[in-house]
Amino acid sequence: VKKVFVSGRFSHKSQIATLERDLAVTLEQYALHGAHLYMIQQPPIQPLSDYGQLYARLKQSNNLTESGLRAYALTKQAQLDEQAAVDRVVAKFQRHPHFTYIRLDESMCDQAVCMFGTVHELFYTDANHLAYNYAKRLAPLFHKYL
Repeated sequence: VKKVFVSGRFSHKSQIATLERDLAVTLEQYALHGAHLYMIQQPPIQPLSDYGQLYARLKQSNNLTESGLRAYALTKQAQLDEQAAVDRVVAKFQRHPHFTYIRLDESMCDQAVCMFGTVHELFYTDANHLAYNYAKRLAPLFHKYL
């Protein structure tokens, strides 16, 4: 195994020391065998859990507009705040020759918000799981690492 991809979930921010310790051990073990560890940032967690219902209500009321959708989306600052603890841990490993961190928020957020969909499609199946078609659109982000 030359390449290993892991998810960088930050759901347990209270256990950030555990993340740092486990990442160090995992990285060193894979590096000993010549493997490169790719840690994928968790997709931005949206503030609502059921965007499908919201999307349907907006569509029914003829309010399914980009500005209407933006009003319910996660703000970019909230994403950065949520990600800050993991970013501090990742920064300690960034120079390791066998480690790469793949940020998703740079592809999924603009300067103000991290959208959960467009007037044509939803990006999420719930608050933090990407819809298949949207995940496929992110595939080019990973191609350079394969």
